[in-house]
Amino acid sequence: MTALTVIVNGGKLEGKILEKMQERIIKNFMDIIILAELRNGSLSGYDVISFIHNRFHLLVSSGTVYSLLYSLLKEMA
Repeated sequence: MTALTVIVNGGKLEGKILEKMQERIIKNFMDIIILAELRNGSLSGYDVISFIHNRFHLLVSSGTVYSLLYSLLKEMA
């Protein structure tokens, strides 16, 4: 396996790439993150947004969260 390292402007580009990767991972696995957190108790959409923001420093839109919660609820029915 080959690793790609890009260092431009003192590593700023590398940092931005890592931030984007983390954002994509969180958004792709948000359903699993929400389900894992729901084991600790019920959550509202606002609670989910706050949890994601506080835990991962990522602000997700309410539309994203509520549509995902709706999909999860529909799958469980």
